[in-house]
Amino acid sequence: MIKAWQRIDNARLYQAIYKNSPKTKERRRKRRNAKSSKMDAFLHKEGVTYQSQAFHGGKKSDQGKQSGKEKQSGKEQQSGKRKGKGKAKKNPPITRR
Repeated sequence: MIKAWQRIDNARLYQAIYKNSPKTKERRRKRRNAKSSKMDAFLHKEGVTYQSQAFHGGKKSDQGKQSGKEKQSGKEQQSGKRKGKGKAKKNPPITRR
């Protein structure tokens, strides 16, 4: 059992030393920069494909749809109340036969 724990400790130490070496850090930095430049070039060429919360009505989408809050008038937004028909109807009481 002790040998298994020693093996795990040695593997973790080796991985930490490897990840902390300057050569590995430089390689990771170059890879990260290459990926970032590819994504920027794609975004510049294609444009924004998806907007944040576009499927949930959080922002205006490309079709010009508005979310629920944007449709409310200024007075309703200030009071924080939603447009509705008043109180909700209650269910009728259950009668036993």
